[in-house]
Amino acid sequence: MNPRTLLSATALGLALIGFPALFVPEVVATWLELGAGATLPVQLFGGGLLSVAVLDWVGRGAIYGGIYGRPIVVANFGFAMLTSGTMLSACLDGRVSPVGWVAVGIFAAQAVGFFRLMRSPPWVPSDHTHESVGSP
Repeated sequence: MNPRTLLSATALGLALIGFPALFVPEVVATWLELGAGATLPVQLFGGGLLSVAVLDWVGRGAIYGGIYGRPIVVANFGFAMLTSGTMLSACLDGRVSPVGWVAVGIFAAQAVGFFRLMRSPPWVPSDHTHESVGSP
């Protein structure tokens, strides 16, 4: 899979969740049935999501695979894996609506994509020359 596509899709998805959480936390807290006192944690969560979204968006043109881009790939893999596992647990316990299964599928697919990227040879964007990989 093209890392630029994976990172762009991840950035857009996280931004779509992060913007409402940061700028209208009351609405998000009500929608998630968290109560009025949960606006600060929802805003902090939204800020974190937007930070990762910006990291992915800015870094989408870099070289990925093998050791290249490993911190970004591992962070995204960990986030997607933990989120899909947590959502899976919540779905199995009945703590979220059946729509939660969609989130499980999306984050599990991201985890698989980032795992494959982590284990693949370097992918060089078309605007880089092949000689630049590994040269000082």
